[in-house]
Amino acid sequence: MSHAPEIRAGLTQHELSFIKSYDEPLYRVPQDFHPDLTFIADSVYPWVKNCGKLVHVGHGVLSKGQYYTDTPTARREELADMVCVPGKHHQTIMRRIISKPVVATGMPKLDELFAGRVTRASVLEQYGLPSDYHYVLFAPTFNDELSAIPFVHDRIGKVLPDDKILLIIKLHPSTKAEYKDMYRALPNRDKRVIYADELDITPFLALCDVMISDVSSALMEFAALDKPVILFNNPNWSSYPNFNPADIEFQWRDIGIQVATLDEMRVAVSTYLQNPSLHADKRKKYTDLLFANKHDGKAAERIVKLALSLLSAENDR
Repeated sequence: MSHAPEIRAGLTQHELSFIKSYDEPLYRVPQDFHPDLTFIADSVYPWVKNCGKLVHVGHGVLSKGQYYTDTPTARREELADMVCVPGKHHQTIMRRIISKPVVATGMPKLDELFAGRVTRASVLEQYGLPSDYHYVLFAPTFNDELSAIPFVHDRIGKVLPDDKILLIIKLHPSTKAEYKDMYRALPNRDKRVIYADELDITPFLALCDVMISDVSSALMEFAALDKPVILFNNPNWSSYPNFNPADIEFQWRDIGIQVATLDEMRVAVSTYLQNPSLHADKRKKYTDLLFANKHDGKAAERIVKLALSLLSAENDR
């Protein structure tokens, strides 16, 4: 598909080049490959009609009122032959919404973390970073009604209580270009700030000691590593078109320290650096329900085995 940013579909030239680097055969029309099995994520069912068994592998952990709740977005997964979700909580919800098999497999993108193959030490070595510093991760979502960005702007460096702490900014890929440019320029003014200009957040989840976010799925991923999270409460979130106060991101905010100002963020950072075990009980309770691969890092392996079982069942008929 040609790149269609208005519906967040298709491939950019950069993405296409990245995929080509794996040196696997590429097909412009999926049906030309005549697959027995197709893995999909998000709304691509019309594009993969007649592509064998369809296994859906994924949304994030939180839904922003669109997925893990009874909506057209969630109901479209009725077109899949199997739906893989991150955890038991998602499985319970989706089984009420669709009739197709729903399995709690875990999140494959976190397998490396949960299996201990990506660690603080390996990330420090990978990026050549000092080991005697604390690291704070700022990973906000992109919607203005939900995000911390419109309230902290380029003042985010003020949350650091001293010069032995580095701030890593990792933005959502859908963040506005003007915000990306603003944060990309920030390290030139504050040497304690690092702008992570890449797609994968995983290394920074392993590296950092504290995370500042809002309603991003990344905050739950970070908490699953038993690390403390600071949650910014955007006063405008009820104006978000899909706002649903019953969703996880609003119901489970006691997983960390909730803040409404930059000053409160700064205090929360200091609090957690001094007492990282604060709220550990909530982190365990919630993330045990959200990540089925939390203790083994085998989500991808489970998904492949389940997908192959669909083919075996088909052949046995």
